[in-house]
Amino acid sequence: MTICDFHPRTPSAKPRLLIGPNRIIRTFAPASEAKIQMDDWMRAVTELPGAAEAALDELGPSMAETFLSEPVARYTPQITP
Repeated sequence: MTICDFHPRTPSAKPRLLIGPNRIIRTFAPASEAKIQMDDWMRAVTELPGAAEAALDELGPSMAETFLSEPVARYTPQITP
């Protein structure tokens, strides 16, 4: 069995396994009055960008502090035969 065979029960299960739970930040947009139906793209395109911006405004500074506080080594591709 490989990691690709694992079927997570939650959307964040695979990322938690791959990069570690301390590197996952889950955001929640403000709740809307009613659920957006899957085929209601007009409502989704109207409401969701604003909800994403609100979530980023709230969590952006703490995310930057967590992930961008120290320099990292430059990426060097590994060429394999």
